[in-house]
Amino acid sequence: MQGLQVGDFVPDGAPDTGCGFVVERLEPHRALVLHSTSHLPAAWRERHHATLDWSWAFVLGPLDGGRKTRFSFRSRWSTAPWWLTLGGRLVIVPADLLMSRDMLTGVKQRAEALSVSNSFRGPAAVTMPP
Repeated sequence: MQGLQVGDFVPDGAPDTGCGFVVERLEPHRALVLHSTSHLPAAWRERHHATLDWSWAFVLGPLDGGRKTRFSFRSRWSTAPWWLTLGGRLVIVPADLLMSRDMLTGVKQRAEALSVSNSFRGPAAVTMPP
């Protein structure tokens, strides 16, 4: 994933599902936006005309003169028909809340561990471009 570019497909499931995200926006050291319309079973899309339009945005912003970083994560989605929207609000939203919380906790732990290890090398060990 180090060579990621706008337009790249990022798989998010077994290869036979065709499920994944397309990189919509990429600003190194700043932002990554992923978009998907493939996160529904093909049979639902074909038989029931069900749709899911979903995006994830990961944004880094400098704080405290660049000494700290704010990590923002946003998930947006729209669905059709009504029964998929209702099911999404009852099942997916609570599950997504738990998954997002765990993901952000893991990112925080890794960032703080990296910060501690880099503090032993001096203040210039980790730099972000302006």
